[in-house]
Amino acid sequence: TVLVYGHYDVQPPDPMDLWTSPPFEPVIKTTEIHPEGAIFARGSCDDKGQMYMHVKAFEYMIANNCLPCNVKFMIEGEEEVGSKSLSWFVERNQEKLANDVILISDTGMISNQQPSITTGLRGLSYVEVEVTGPNRDLHSGLYGGAVANPINILAKMIASLHDENNH
Repeated sequence: TVLVYGHYDVQPPDPMDLWTSPPFEPVIKTTEIHPEGAIFARGSCDDKGQMYMHVKAFEYMIANNCLPCNVKFMIEGEEEVGSKSLSWFVERNQEKLANDVILISDTGMISNQQPSITTGLRGLSYVEVEVTGPNRDLHSGLYGGAVANPINILAKMIASLHDENNH
């Protein structure tokens, strides 16, 4: 079973005066990479276009009797604002969402000439760290090095969040 995840919400349109066409009206434009014309619309690249591609691919496989597995879609409307209800939904629908693999529709291709499937992305992490030390001032000449300085510990923790390759 393949579970396809995607979203249909978009970023807010403000500031409105920066738009060259009405933000909620799709237009067909020709560009250097789309000389035959392409639809430009809010969410077409994040994430409606990708979701449409998956729907059409599975539709084709069903019509041609070559779909080798079960397919489920989980499409949400809060991704652009942090998916506040997603955890609640997943916790309460684990059986319905059971799968062998998840295909995340919210990514792009390396180039127009090289179709690709993204297998991993950097994530976000929100943490609160509290580092404590002595409850009074300690003279560095007497205690420096012998007692850990909370600011040095915190600096090492922050520095360890990535390596020399920015991983």
